[in-house]
Amino acid sequence: MSFLDASFFCLLIVTLSAYYWAIITRMPWSSMQCGLLLISLLAYGFFRPSDLWLILASTAVAYWAGLQGRGALGRALALGLLFSPLLVYKYAGFWFGTPGSTAPWLEGLALPLGISFFTFQNVSYVLDRSRGLTPAATGFREYALYLAFFPQVVAGPIVTYGEMRTQLAQRPDWARVDWRAALLLLIIGYFKKAVLADSLAPRVDAVFADPNAWNWAAIGVAILGYTLQIYLDFSGYSDIAIGLAKLLGFNLPVNFNSPYLAASFQDFWRRWHITLSRWLRDYVYIPLGGSRSGVARTYLALFATMALGGLWHGASWNFLLWGCAHGILLIIERFLARHWSGLRGAAGLYRAFVLFAVALLWVLFRTGSSQSPACNQFDCSLLIYVRLFAGAGGDFSERLLWWTLAGLGALCAGGLGLARLRLAVERGRPWVLGSAAALAVLGLVLFAPGQGGFIYFVF
Repeated sequence: MSFLDASFFCLLIVTLSAYYWAIITRMPWSSMQCGLLLISLLAYGFFRPSDLWLILASTAVAYWAGLQGRGALGRALALGLLFSPLLVYKYAGFWFGTPGSTAPWLEGLALPLGISFFTFQNVSYVLDRSRGLTPAATGFREYALYLAFFPQVVAGPIVTYGEMRTQLAQRPDWARVDWRAALLLLIIGYFKKAVLADSLAPRVDAVFADPNAWNWAAIGVAILGYTLQIYLDFSGYSDIAIGLAKLLGFNLPVNFNSPYLAASFQDFWRRWHITLSRWLRDYVYIPLGGSRSGVARTYLALFATMALGGLWHGASWNFLLWGCAHGILLIIERFLARHWSGLRGAAGLYRAFVLFAVALLWVLFRTGSSQSPACNQFDCSLLIYVRLFAGAGGDFSERLLWWTLAGLGALCAGGLGLARLRLAVERGRPWVLGSAAALAVLGLVLFAPGQGGFIYFVF
């Protein structure tokens, strides 16, 4: 169930009404947990009830492994069972067919919603239990609610059990509901997605669908447009998820922090999809040696981590190349930082280069997540690069240019004004929140082009 569906808004109204009534009447927390869990499973399985068995089965496996504590055999068995569905559903094309496609014997089986996200959360719990970093869940109901919590189960943020344990153990009250922050995040998130990202999407899609029909300028604008679109779409989803959780008295971790203002590639990954970067750091990079086992081992760990991060998004050579390219850039950056002091002296120029490289690499990501009738994934990305730098002829849409520039301006203005807006709301200025809500609603009514799916729902 998407945050943009009318059915979701109906479910949300019913959920909030019942939830707040339960708080007022001092209903036992165990009963409220059951209600939230049922609502979460209903929201998850609304369109494809057949997916419910997988999330429930993986939850049971992880919960069982958590009860085993530090047992190596139980941990190994649980990890094998948790990763098996991901390998079959998402990567079968690598083993039995063409990368980026579905194996013949899996045709007709849709990728379960959020499989990458809830698999990583289950794995983090199993590994944290085996390391003694978190206590066992106090009951299956509590652990199932942690995993299936409807604001973030489909596309994150990726949350560890340790972050949610205390919140799940305490009965919510009015003091835990941060109304101002929740409403502000919902306003910002819906505006980012429904007005800005969805306005850019059809114009970007037209260029990526058939690169041969466009000249270098249109392709360059489309790359910039997608750079904006994927940020606005995914960070908009994260804002909505965090805002919805706050309405229920829960705090989810921040997932984006102005990534296109990053001063380096390392800084970019500290700002972009923060919870995935953190997961890869804690459960891949550090176990591989991290920065503690010599320079060569560090470089190898960086490359392997980013390659895995690329493959996490899908079984496509484009995703693998995207991750490997970021890994190579991180290695080069770390090498230069150790051996060349001039990198710090050119900080402004290097910041611009980082944004330029990130935008170019989004081409691999964009072509890896969709099929074009004009060319396959890798050939499309190669064609886009060739036509961009060779200056080939073709059509050019001035309207696309204006929409892209408008999105860029909105992104810059939002980045500069967001901190002040949040500060004004936190200081108790309701007219600021009311004005922001009115403008957002006006924008949704006048400019929202329709209900496009969230980009990260396919991962």
